[in-house]
Amino acid sequence: MKINSLRFEDLNRKKFPGSMDPSEIYSFIYLLNKKKIDLVIESGRQYGYSTYFIGKYSNINNIKFYSIDLNIDKKITFLSKKNLSKIKINYVEGNFFFVIRKILDIYKYKKIALLVDGPKGLFAYCYCYSLLINYKNLKFVFFDNFIDYSNNLLKFSLFKKINNFHDLRFPLNIRNKLIYFNNKNRIKNSTKDNDFSFISKYDLNLNYFFFCLLIVIYYFMKLKLSRIIKSYLSFRN
Repeated sequence: MKINSLRFEDLNRKKFPGSMDPSEIYSFIYLLNKKKIDLVIESGRQYGYSTYFIGKYSNINNIKFYSIDLNIDKKITFLSKKNLSKIKINYVEGNFFFVIRKILDIYKYKKIALLVDGPKGLFAYCYCYSLLINYKNLKFVFFDNFIDYSNNLLKFSLFKKINNFHDLRFPLNIRNKLIYFNNKNRIKNSTKDNDFSFISKYDLNLNYFFFCLLIVIYYFMKLKLSRIIKSYLSFRN
Protein backbone atom coordinates (compact mmCIF):
# COMPACT_ATOMS: atom_id res chain seq x y z
CA MET A 1 0.00 0.00 0.00
CA LYS A 2 1.40 3.36 -1.04
CA ILE A 3 0.97 6.33 1.26
CA ASN A 4 -0.77 8.27 -1.51
CA SER A 5 -3.61 5.73 -1.54
CA LEU A 6 -4.80 6.50 2.00
CA ARG A 7 -8.59 6.97 1.99
CA PHE A 8 -9.60 9.12 4.94
CA GLU A 9 -13.16 9.19 3.65
CA ASP A 10 -13.50 5.52 4.68
CA LEU A 11 -14.40 6.69 8.20
CA ASN A 12 -16.68 9.53 9.24
CA ARG A 13 -14.48 11.54 11.60
CA LYS A 14 -17.51 13.13 13.29
CA LYS A 15 -18.16 9.76 14.92
CA PHE A 16 -14.68 9.80 16.49
CA PRO A 17 -14.54 12.72 18.97
CA GLY A 18 -11.07 13.86 19.98
CA SER A 19 -9.40 12.10 17.04
CA MET A 20 -6.20 13.13 15.28
CA ASP A 21 -6.60 15.21 12.14
CA PRO A 22 -6.03 13.44 8.77
CA SER A 23 -3.08 15.77 8.06
CA GLU A 24 -1.42 14.62 11.30
CA ILE A 25 -2.04 10.95 10.53
CA TYR A 26 -0.62 11.41 7.05
CA SER A 27 2.42 13.21 8.51
CA PHE A 28 3.09 10.32 10.88
CA ILE A 29 2.75 7.69 8.14
CA TYR A 30 4.98 9.78 5.88
CA LEU A 31 7.71 9.58 8.53
CA LEU A 32 7.18 5.81 8.89
CA ASN A 33 7.82 5.44 5.19
CA LYS A 34 10.73 7.87 5.09
CA LYS A 35 12.59 6.25 8.01
CA LYS A 36 11.75 2.65 7.00
CA ILE A 37 10.16 1.78 10.34
CA ASP A 38 9.66 -1.89 11.36
CA LEU A 39 7.54 -1.39 14.48
CA VAL A 40 4.98 1.25 15.48
CA ILE A 41 3.95 1.83 19.09
CA GLU A 42 0.89 3.99 19.65
CA SER A 43 -0.06 5.29 23.09
CA GLY A 44 -3.59 6.62 23.52
CA ARG A 45 -6.19 4.99 21.29
CA GLN A 46 -9.60 6.32 22.38
CA TYR A 47 -12.13 5.46 19.60
CA GLY A 48 -9.42 4.30 17.20
CA TYR A 49 -9.65 6.77 14.31
CA SER A 50 -5.91 7.27 13.80
CA THR A 51 -5.30 3.66 14.89
CA TYR A 52 -7.42 2.46 11.97
CA PHE A 53 -5.39 4.22 9.27
CA ILE A 54 -1.97 3.68 10.84
CA GLY A 55 -2.83 0.05 11.57
CA LYS A 56 -4.08 -0.56 8.05
CA TYR A 57 -0.94 0.95 6.55
CA SER A 58 1.24 -1.04 8.96
CA ASN A 59 -0.50 -4.35 8.22
CA ILE A 60 -0.20 -4.01 4.45
CA ASN A 61 3.45 -2.92 4.67
CA ASN A 62 4.51 -5.64 7.12
CA ILE A 63 5.06 -3.24 10.03
CA LYS A 64 4.35 -4.62 13.50
CA PHE A 65 1.82 -2.50 15.40
CA TYR A 66 1.30 -2.06 19.15
CA SER A 67 -1.42 0.03 20.78
CA ILE A 68 -1.18 1.03 24.47
CA ASP A 69 -4.17 2.32 26.42
CA LEU A 70 -5.37 2.43 30.03
CA ASN A 71 -8.83 1.24 28.88
CA ILE A 72 -10.49 3.10 31.75
CA ASP A 73 -13.75 3.58 29.85
CA LYS A 74 -14.89 0.06 28.94
CA LYS A 75 -17.56 1.33 26.54
CA ILE A 76 -15.00 3.31 24.49
CA THR A 77 -12.62 0.32 24.59
CA PHE A 78 -15.35 -1.95 23.24
CA LEU A 79 -16.28 0.49 20.45
CA SER A 80 -12.67 1.07 19.41
CA LYS A 81 -11.91 -2.65 19.20
CA LYS A 82 -15.10 -3.15 17.21
CA ASN A 83 -14.01 -0.43 14.76
CA LEU A 84 -10.57 -2.04 14.53
CA SER A 85 -11.69 -5.67 14.26
CA LYS A 86 -10.18 -6.11 10.79
CA ILE A 87 -6.81 -4.58 11.77
CA LYS A 88 -4.05 -6.74 13.26
CA ILE A 89 -3.06 -4.97 16.49
CA ASN A 90 -1.09 -6.04 19.55
CA TYR A 91 -3.15 -4.49 22.35
CA VAL A 92 -1.39 -3.57 25.60
CA GLU A 93 -3.47 -2.48 28.58
CA GLY A 94 -1.64 -0.40 31.17
CA ASN A 95 0.11 2.81 32.08
CA PHE A 96 2.40 4.03 29.27
CA PHE A 97 5.21 4.86 31.70
CA PHE A 98 5.28 1.32 33.07
CA VAL A 99 4.85 -0.72 29.87
CA ILE A 100 6.74 1.14 27.13
CA ARG A 101 10.23 -0.02 28.15
CA LYS A 102 9.10 -3.66 28.21
CA ILE A 103 8.07 -3.40 24.55
CA LEU A 104 11.22 -1.51 23.56
CA ASP A 105 13.40 -4.12 25.30
CA ILE A 106 11.76 -6.95 23.34
CA TYR A 107 12.40 -5.32 19.96
CA LYS A 108 15.95 -3.99 20.33
CA TYR A 109 16.83 -4.78 16.72
CA LYS A 110 13.78 -3.20 15.05
CA LYS A 111 13.48 0.38 13.85
CA ILE A 112 10.76 1.82 16.07
CA ALA A 113 8.47 4.85 15.86
CA LEU A 114 6.44 6.05 18.85
CA LEU A 115 3.15 7.95 18.53
CA VAL A 116 2.01 9.56 21.80
CA ASP A 117 -1.56 10.85 21.93
CA GLY A 118 -1.59 10.38 25.69
CA PRO A 119 -0.11 10.89 28.20
CA LYS A 120 0.64 14.56 27.61
CA GLY A 121 2.56 17.31 29.36
CA LEU A 122 6.12 17.94 30.53
CA PHE A 123 6.64 14.55 32.19
CA ALA A 124 5.60 12.71 29.02
CA TYR A 125 7.88 14.89 26.86
CA CYS A 126 10.86 14.44 29.16
CA TYR A 127 10.31 10.71 29.46
CA CYS A 128 10.17 10.25 25.69
CA TYR A 129 13.24 12.45 25.30
CA SER A 130 15.13 10.10 27.61
CA LEU A 131 13.80 7.07 25.71
CA LEU A 132 15.21 8.45 22.46
CA ILE A 133 18.64 8.73 24.05
CA ASN A 134 18.56 5.32 25.74
CA TYR A 135 17.18 3.32 22.80
CA LYS A 136 19.21 3.65 19.60
CA ASN A 137 16.56 1.86 17.57
CA LEU A 138 13.83 4.34 18.55
CA LYS A 139 13.97 6.61 15.50
CA PHE A 140 11.42 9.30 16.35
CA VAL A 141 8.62 10.27 18.73
CA PHE A 142 5.48 11.99 17.45
CA PHE A 143 3.15 13.98 19.76
CA ASP A 144 -0.39 15.12 19.08
CA ASN A 145 -1.93 18.25 20.71
CA PHE A 146 1.56 19.50 21.48
CA ILE A 147 0.76 23.21 21.38
CA ASP A 148 -2.16 22.85 23.81
CA TYR A 149 0.18 21.33 26.37
CA SER A 150 3.28 23.45 25.69
CA ASN A 151 2.67 26.80 27.30
CA ASN A 152 6.28 27.61 28.17
CA LEU A 153 9.57 28.04 26.32
CA LEU A 154 11.17 25.00 27.93
CA LYS A 155 8.77 22.58 26.22
CA PHE A 156 9.30 24.29 22.89
CA SER A 157 13.07 24.05 23.25
CA LEU A 158 12.84 20.33 24.09
CA PHE A 159 10.84 19.68 20.96
CA LYS A 160 12.18 22.09 18.37
CA LYS A 161 10.18 20.78 15.45
CA ILE A 162 6.79 22.29 16.14
CA ASN A 163 3.93 21.89 13.65
CA ASN A 164 6.06 20.39 10.89
CA PHE A 165 3.39 19.94 8.25
CA HIS A 166 4.94 22.26 5.65
CA ASP A 167 8.49 21.07 6.37
CA LEU A 168 7.65 17.57 5.16
CA ARG A 169 7.04 18.82 1.61
CA PHE A 170 4.14 16.58 0.68
CA PRO A 171 3.20 15.97 -2.97
CA LEU A 172 0.85 18.68 -4.18
CA ASN A 173 -2.09 16.37 -4.87
CA ILE A 174 -1.94 15.00 -1.32
CA ARG A 175 -1.63 18.51 0.08
CA ASN A 176 -4.79 19.50 -1.79
CA LYS A 177 -6.55 16.41 -0.51
CA LEU A 178 -5.61 17.25 3.07
CA ILE A 179 -6.63 20.87 2.62
CA TYR A 180 -10.07 19.52 1.70
CA PHE A 181 -10.22 17.59 4.97
CA ASN A 182 -8.92 20.58 6.92
CA ASN A 183 -11.32 23.23 5.61
CA LYS A 184 -8.46 24.91 3.71
CA ASN A 185 -7.09 27.26 6.36
CA ARG A 186 -6.66 24.82 9.24
CA ILE A 187 -3.22 23.70 8.07
CA LYS A 188 -1.92 27.24 8.48
CA ASN A 189 -3.59 27.69 11.86
CA SER A 190 -1.56 25.91 14.55
CA THR A 191 -4.20 26.60 17.21
CA LYS A 192 -6.56 24.10 15.60
CA ASP A 193 -6.13 20.41 14.76
CA ASN A 194 -2.78 20.45 13.01
CA ASP A 195 -0.77 20.88 16.22
CA PHE A 196 1.59 17.93 16.21
CA SER A 197 5.28 17.80 17.01
CA PHE A 198 7.94 15.20 16.41
CA ILE A 199 11.53 14.74 17.47
CA SER A 200 14.13 12.37 16.05
CA LYS A 201 17.66 11.30 16.96
CA TYR A 202 19.08 14.23 15.03
CA ASP A 203 17.23 16.76 17.21
CA LEU A 204 18.56 15.53 20.55
CA ASN A 205 20.51 17.86 22.78
CA LEU A 206 22.47 16.12 25.54
CA ASN A 207 22.36 19.30 27.62
CA TYR A 208 18.63 18.75 28.04
CA PHE A 209 19.00 15.07 28.86
CA PHE A 210 20.08 15.61 32.46
CA PHE A 211 17.22 17.99 33.06
CA CYS A 212 14.79 15.44 31.58
CA LEU A 213 16.32 12.76 33.78
CA LEU A 214 15.68 14.84 36.90
CA ILE A 215 12.07 15.46 35.86
CA VAL A 216 11.55 11.73 35.19
CA ILE A 217 13.05 10.72 38.55
CA TYR A 218 10.91 13.30 40.36
CA TYR A 219 7.67 12.13 38.72
CA PHE A 220 8.39 8.43 39.23
CA MET A 221 9.09 9.06 42.93
CA LYS A 222 5.83 10.99 43.09
CA LEU A 223 3.95 8.10 41.43
CA LYS A 224 5.54 5.57 43.76
CA LEU A 225 4.71 7.65 46.83
CA SER A 226 1.12 8.00 45.63
CA ARG A 227 0.86 4.20 45.28
CA ILE A 228 2.27 3.66 48.78
CA ILE A 229 -0.22 6.13 50.27
CA LYS A 230 -3.16 4.51 48.44
CA SER A 231 -2.04 1.07 49.55
CA TYR A 232 -1.70 2.23 53.15
CA LEU A 233 -5.15 3.89 53.16
CA SER A 234 -6.82 0.83 51.64
CA PHE A 235 -5.11 -1.38 54.24
CA ARG A 236 -6.39 0.83 57.07
CA ASN A 237 -9.92 0.69 55.70
